[in-house]
Amino acid sequence: APEKPKPEQVPVAASTAEVASTSASNSETPELESPLTKKFTEAEWKALKEFGCVCTTPDIFADAFPDNAKARNTPINIWGVNVDPNSPQTDVRVSVILVKFLRARNLSVRDTRDMLIGTLRWRDYNIYGGNQDLKAVFGDVQRFIRWRVALMERNYEGVSLTSRDANSKAAAAEASNIFQSHYPELLYKKFFINVPTLLNWIFWAFKPLLSANTLAKMSVVGTGHHAIKKTLSEFIDVKELPKKYGGNADAF
Repeated sequence: APEKPKPEQVPVAASTAEVASTSASNSETPELESPLTKKFTEAEWKALKEFGCVCTTPDIFADAFPDNAKARNTPINIWGVNVDPNSPQTDVRVSVILVKFLRARNLSVRDTRDMLIGTLRWRDYNIYGGNQDLKAVFGDVQRFIRWRVALMERNYEGVSLTSRDANSKAAAAEASNIFQSHYPELLYKKFFINVPTLLNWIFWAFKPLLSANTLAKMSVVGTGHHAIKKTLSEFIDVKELPKKYGGNADAF
C-alpha cells in the first residue's frame, strides 16, 4: 500500500514565541502625543522613558510626603494638570511637565527626581498649606499686578553693586531661586535692560556656568532707547512697548 503523506510539522515552539512576542507588544501602552510632545528630541524621549522605568510616580509621591500614608495613591495638581500617580501616562500633559523638569536638570534622571520631590513639598506648603485667604492675597488686583510686573520687569537702570540693601538682594535671590527650582522651563525669554557696564562684564564672566538652554533665553540689551527698541521690537509690538523702552505705549 502506498505510504500515507505525513502531516505537516508545525513549529510549536516558534509559534508560541511569536504569540508571546505579539501579546507583549500589544500590552504596551502607546505614547500619547500632542503638538508639544512632537517637539521632544530623541534624547528627551529616551530620558522620559528612563525616568518612568527608574522612578515610578507613586514612589516619588511617597518620598515627597513620607508622613502621608495615602500619598502613593493621591493625585496632585501641578500647574493646572491633575497628576494621578497610578496612571500618569493617561494624560499627555504629564509628559510635558516631566520633560520640563528633565530639561532643567540636563536630562539627569536622578537630579530630576530630587527636583520634582522638592517642588511637590514646596507646593504643598506654600500653595495648599499656606495662606488660604485668597481675598487677602488678591483683594487689591491692581496692586498685585503692579508687584508681579515689577518683579518680572527687572529694569537695571540706576542699579549699582551698592545701591540695593541686603533685604532687597535676599528677596530677589529667593524669588529667582523659587522660579528656577519649582517652575522649570516656563521662561521663554528674559531681557536685562539698562545694565551697567560692570554688571554686564560680571554676567559674561559667569556665562560658562550657565546651561546652553538657559543662556539662549537670556539677552543683555544694554542702555539707550534705540538699542532697547531694536531688541524688544522683535518680540513685542511697538504699540505695546512702553515709551521708556522706545515704544508707543504708556508706562505700566
